[in-house]
Amino acid sequence: MTPVKVEMLGGRSAAKKQALLDAVHAALEQVWGISRNDRFQRIVEYPLGAFEIPPGHSDQFIVIEITAAGTYSAEQNRRLQTELSGRLEALGIPRKDVMVVIRVLPAEQILAE
Repeated sequence: MTPVKVEMLGGRSAAKKQALLDAVHAALEQVWGISRNDRFQRIVEYPLGAFEIPPGHSDQFIVIEITAAGTYSAEQNRRLQTELSGRLEALGIPRKDVMVVIRVLPAEQILAE
């Protein structure tokens, strides 16, 4: 299981949120070889004032946190960032507004049946 959390300002439609989740998973499939069925994603939306956007970024800014069971190379992680940014740019989210955080845990610390 590869848990993914997407944090952003609220206000996007259900269709846009689903497209965003689909794009994130497609990038994980392509770059890391994650299975189509290995999918656990959630969106956390914040109201204005509860999600600080870094200077130089727009209100489209999102943080994608991926918890990985295993280590991927720096090159694979760069390719994932590039793939995610490109797929999300196609949805109207500027590349500069995509932050990816990869947390690596031992497989025995990610438990699901």
